[in-house]
Parts: sequence; C-alpha cells; structure tokens
Amino acid sequence: MNYLFDLDGLLINSEELYLDANKVYFRQFGFEFSEDLHKQGTGKKFAEWIKTVTDIDLDGQTILKERNKVYFELAETKLHLMPGAKDVLEYAKQNGKTALVTSSNQDYVDFVFNHTGIASYFEKVIAGDHVTKGKPDPEGYLMAAKDLGVEPATCVVFEDAPNGVQAGKNAGMKVVAVPSPYVVGDPVFDTADLLLNSLEEYIENESKL
Repeated sequence: MNYLFDLDGLLINSEELYLDANKVYFRQFGFEFSEDLHKQGTGKKFAEWIKTVTDIDLDGQTILKERNKVYFELAETKLHLMPGAKDVLEYAKQNGKTALVTSSNQDYVDFVFNHTGIASYFEKVIAGDHVTKGKPDPEGYLMAAKDLGVEPATCVVFEDAPNGVQAGKNAGMKVVAVPSPYVVGDPVFDTADLLLNSLEEYIENESKL
C-alpha cells in the first residue's frame, strides 16, 4: 500500500490557528469571524470565498496575504503535529511509498517542514501551486501516484475535510477520513473507507481497509 497525506488539519493543528488568525485579523474591520464561518470556509479557496461573506473594501488576495501574516506570527510558536501524526508517518514510510498532497503552496509547505521536521517522510510533495485544479478534483492525488510510479488503486489517502475525501475517491483511491472538528458530521465522510476520530487510531484499524 502507498500513503498520500493531506497537510492542514490532518498532520498539523493549522485549522485552529487559522481560526485564531482570522479572528485577530478581521477584528480591525469590526467584523466578527466566527467558528461557523470557519466551518463554511474549510477546504475552499480562501481568497475567493472570503469575498462572499464580507464586504471589506479589499480584494481577496490582499485579505489573504494580510491574514497570512497574522497566521505565520501565531504559527511560529503554536504550530505542532496532530496526535498520532508522527507514528502514522513512520508506519507509512516503512510500509510503502509516500507523498504529501496539499492545497497550500510550496513556500508554506517549506515553512511547515522547517517547524515540524517531517520533510523526510515524503518521497514526493504536490502543493497547491503544482496543480491547476484544487480538491475535490483528483488532479493532485493522481499526480502524486504518477510521480511515485504506482497505480491509484494501491494508494490510501488521509484527509480531514470533505473536499479532500471527495478528491481521494475521485482519484479511485481508498480514503481514511479523520474529520476536523469544524466539519465533523458532514455526509461526505460516509463515503470514506475508514472513518477515525484521530490518526492515533489508524495503525490498529488498517486491516479494516
């Protein structure tokens, strides 16, 4: 089996940090960024989506850039791996080929690698700026399988968001879903081959795939 991992919210605690960053950033405009809004935006292209929920007089890319400054300031001291992530990455590296498939751009991936030391666990990295279509399109996962020289049917995808689960299924791969608390209960998770509360549960449950 080969292992393809999402990044944000799955391997690292970035979802809670993005929520905190949004709260801090939008407060200056008198706009309250709630947890419900965070749920709505999870897995979507932020620069496009944010303009549908706020009338702040800035374009989406500017908002994204300025919000990201706040996020990186928080991440410098608060970014960490999710429970079970290190163990699953170790297991995956020992038992198959591995790749990271994320909607985030390469510079962000580099930042995360520098802070967490997990770069060595991946043979390939497919970042958001490497593809033309984002999740739920399967392009990223299919590209990862091709780069690894393996068939999609031999791959298992790890995801925390509905769009990612759909991308994995659309690629013809098995999907392990570990729902982010912001999207737990979404009916898309019912399509996953294995549904877990935490990555800590994976190794003992892999035989169920």
